[in-house]
Amino acid sequence: MIQTRFASIDSRISAIIPAVLMLLLASALLTAYPQQEVEPAQDGITVGTVYTSLSTGYYFEGVYYQCLDQAMQRSLSELAQTRGFGLLEMDVGIRPYQIREAVRALIDRGAGGIVLCLQRPTGAAQAVNIAHKAGVPIVIKGVASLLDIPAPFVGDNVQETGETLGEETAGVFQRHFPGQAAHIMIANTRTLEQNRHLEEAFVRGFSRIIPEPQVIDVADDNGSVLNTQELIRLELLDNPQANVFFGTSDLRTEGILLALQQSGRGTLDTEIVASAGGTEDAMQRLLEPEGPWKVEAGYSITGQAEAALRILSGMVQGDIAIDTREEVLVESVILSEPTLTEVETYLREHQSVEDFTPR
Repeated sequence: MIQTRFASIDSRISAIIPAVLMLLLASALLTAYPQQEVEPAQDGITVGTVYTSLSTGYYFEGVYYQCLDQAMQRSLSELAQTRGFGLLEMDVGIRPYQIREAVRALIDRGAGGIVLCLQRPTGAAQAVNIAHKAGVPIVIKGVASLLDIPAPFVGDNVQETGETLGEETAGVFQRHFPGQAAHIMIANTRTLEQNRHLEEAFVRGFSRIIPEPQVIDVADDNGSVLNTQELIRLELLDNPQANVFFGTSDLRTEGILLALQQSGRGTLDTEIVASAGGTEDAMQRLLEPEGPWKVEAGYSITGQAEAALRILSGMVQGDIAIDTREEVLVESVILSEPTLTEVETYLREHQSVEDFTPR
């Protein structure tokens, strides 16, 4: 009986090992072979791109991050085709070793410059060092300032975005709820510096239009729709007076909206909802006539792509030092009770979306 049992276990292990090896091999192949998205013109350089994730989001250390790398991919692809440079792409994840190996692989494939798309500084310094040792310029695109790393940075102007969004949200609230006091709930993960600055800027901007609003404390969420939904739902039990809601990502704001609907609310008669991101799903929500989601800070991903390529070109031509710490912060687009035309224009010009269809 004992021998039979061990033989059965051995057979199961033998069956599992090949599957595990195949997964490891697939991961290695992803890092080893960059995908050629666009062929360069005869005299054009090839730009390598490293993406964190080409899905809508990912988990890292217990937090779910909204990711707009798909929009960056579309923007860079369009720019490559119109300007004649080649484009190599790698979708590798957030781990430092994955980022390092991706940079090495792109250099081996002949990339003359690299755009590194990150949402955390993890692994960036080593990747920059690898590129610089090979004489290859690199630009960091992301949501966290990396001025301590000798490479240029392109990202969102968080302070300006938050303040302008707050001002606009207060104006919309005044139009729909004249004379009423504002009670704000914000869904956020405040351990992330970028998110904390965005929230603080939003409150500052809102307070310029409506002084001294009540800001209701909400526990930190993990960034996911479901976790945000549950936290907001519970908070509404104690604070039903809340009538202004802000999610620091579109995923959080979707959770806010679901919590409001679960509580028998979620219409323009009861509250105003604002968000930051600019995803297609958020645009659909903005266009719902009776929905409360009426204000959006849409990030200009195309603007960030253009800025990254402009700096990269300057470094390749020798006009900009390869170790410059230049920081370019790109303005967001504030959409306030937009029309379909305004939504389509934003998506086309700032997210490279050509085929938006309203529900």
